[in-house]
Amino acid sequence: MTERPQILVVDAGPAPGEGCGTRKSGTATLKTKDKHHDGSFSRIKMMTQIFTCSSAEFVKHHGEAGARRYLKATKAGLELQKGLAKELGGEILSEMGSYYVCPASQREELKAEYDLLRSLGECCDDLEFVENMDHVDGASKDFPCGIYFPRDAVIDSSEYAKRLLKRSLASGQGVALYNTRVVGVDDSPDVCTVTLHSGESVYANHVVVATGAMDPLPQLHGLIVPCYSYLAHVPVSPDKAIQQSANFFTWGGSAHDWCFDQGKVRVSGEDHFSAYKDPHMAERCGRMIDWAWEKYGRPSSTPVTELTHDRIPQQYGIYSETPDHAPLVGTRRDESRVCFLVGCNASGQTILSFAASLVPNLLGYRGGKLDESQRDALPNPLFNAKTFHPSTERAIDERRASTLHRELLEP
Repeated sequence: MTERPQILVVDAGPAPGEGCGTRKSGTATLKTKDKHHDGSFSRIKMMTQIFTCSSAEFVKHHGEAGARRYLKATKAGLELQKGLAKELGGEILSEMGSYYVCPASQREELKAEYDLLRSLGECCDDLEFVENMDHVDGASKDFPCGIYFPRDAVIDSSEYAKRLLKRSLASGQGVALYNTRVVGVDDSPDVCTVTLHSGESVYANHVVVATGAMDPLPQLHGLIVPCYSYLAHVPVSPDKAIQQSANFFTWGGSAHDWCFDQGKVRVSGEDHFSAYKDPHMAERCGRMIDWAWEKYGRPSSTPVTELTHDRIPQQYGIYSETPDHAPLVGTRRDESRVCFLVGCNASGQTILSFAASLVPNLLGYRGGKLDESQRDALPNPLFNAKTFHPSTERAIDERRASTLHRELLEP
C-alpha cells in the first residue's frame, strides 16, 4: 500500500507531458525538439476557438443554444490557458491568431461557416472574413480566402504541460509517477483504489481520469474513440519561409493545420485512423511533407540526398473523439469518487482547459460551487459525463466490438 500524498499524478510517459509510453499523447512534441538558440520553444499546438467539426454539424447535434455554450466555454478556456502560459513563461506562447482557410472552389461554403459562427453570438463578434490572403504572412496562394480568429494562439504544449505539472505538484505537495500506467480504478463509497501495471495499489479520496487517447478502463468503453495524429517539421524554399506565422487550418475535411516555426513549416494532421491498429507514420507524415513542399517549395540549398522523408523530424500521437464532438467531464454516478475528463484534446486544448477547470468544483473542492459559465455548461448534457446512459453505452460498445472484429479479420 502506498502512502497517499495530497496530489499523485500518474503519467505513462517517460517524461512529464509525454504520456502513453511509446505511444505519444497529443501534447508530445518532436523528439528532436529542443530550446531554440534565441531561447524560444517550438509552438506546435494550436489554441483555437472552434468546434471539432463544422458549425452546422455541431448545431445538428446540440442545437444553437448548445453551440453558443460550447463557444463560450472555448473562449473561457482559451483565456485561461493563455493566462497560465504567460505565468509559466511567455516564450512558450505565440499570439498571432489563426486562419480557417480554403481553396477558391470552397469559398461559398467557408463564407456560410463564417455567417453561422457570427450568428452564434458575442464569442464570434471579432471574427473577420478575409477575401484576399495575399497580405497574410505565411499564407499559401492555394488558399486565397479565410476566416480570421484574432484571439487564437499557438503553444508548445509539451513544455506547457511540464511546467504546469511541476508548479501544481509543488503547490500541492504531490508526486508524479512516470514510465507506468493505470490498469484499473475501483470506485467504492469509502476510497478509490488505483491499480498500476506493476500490481501496486494506490489509494485516494478522489481520482481524475484524464486521457485523450486509449481507454483502458471499462467505464470509458464505447465513449471515446482513439485516433492517430501526425506531426512533421519541414524545411521549405527560403523565398517562401518566414520565422513565425499565425496558425492555418483547412476547411472541408482536410485535417491539416500548420504554421511557420523558426523558418520551417510545422504541419500536423489527423486521419481518423483507428488507434486500435498500428500507426502509418511513414505514409501519413510523408504525405504532409510532400504537401508542405507543394505549397511552399523545396529548400534549394539542401542536397537532394537530405530531402528524403526519413530525414525530416516527424512523429505520431494519439487523440480521441467522442460520439457527439463534445468533451465529457464529471462523474458517471452522483456518489462516485472518480471524475472523468476525456475527449477534449482536439482544437488546441482550449475546451480541455475549460473542462479541467470544472473538476475541483465537481468533486466538492473550492466549496463545490460553479461560477456562471460553469453552471451554464453542465446542466445541459453538452459536457456532462452522464450524457450517455448505460443502454446507449452498451449499444456503442457492441458496435465497436463488431468493428474491432471486422478489423482483426482484415489482412
